Amino acid sequence: MIYKFIRAFGHLIHHVWPYSLSQRFSRYYAWLYTAWIACNFRKIGLHTKIEPGLYLVNGRKYIEIGEHCIIGRNSAITAHETPQYKTSVKISIGNGCMFGSDMHITAVNSIRIGKNVRAGKSILISDNSHGDPNDKTIRAITPNARPIYSKGKVVIGDNVWIGEKAAILAGVTVGDGAIIGANAVVTKDVPPYSIAVGIPARIIK
Repeated sequence: MIYKFIRAFGHLIHHVWPYSLSQRFSRYYAWLYTAWIACNFRKIGLHTKIEPGLYLVNGRKYIEIGEHCIIGRNSAITAHETPQYKTSVKISIGNGCMFGSDMHITAVNSIRIGKNVRAGKSILISDNSHGDPNDKTIRAITPNARPIYSKGKVVIGDNVWIGEKAAILAGVTVGDGAIIGANAVVTKDVPPYSIAVGIPARIIK
């Protein structure tokens, strides 16, 4: 009985507020949200859309996004200040990039993303970790108390395709035109126009 009532109520709402109208409203709202949050970036290009729910750290000082980009909803872009890593721009995203929802880009050193990169939902691009994993002296310290450590910069070339839930970690360079498979964890360089899959990611083509 309750199920039938819920279904009937859903049909009524559909006639009053159809799905197509909801989608249109969401697009307009995303543009308004972009206009509101744009002043919190060092630079943001024309026709770039940032969907609602972005978690942003130090955007005005360290983060640049090019033109015609899309940042999916509920994403996080964070640039953290540390004494040992001093760069004017920590995160740079090129023109024409599209990222799905719930993605996370975090830098203390440097992350450079080229043009026309496509990425699925829930990806991670990080140049840092909580402490050097090779330093045995920090293992007794809780992760949040460990000094932020970066193995190296992250560079992602042009026209790269990153599958859902993939992770690209510190010190990695991904060449132009490469494909990163879904759920892959990339810990080593990926040559241009190759395909990397698995945990840890390996080159299969």
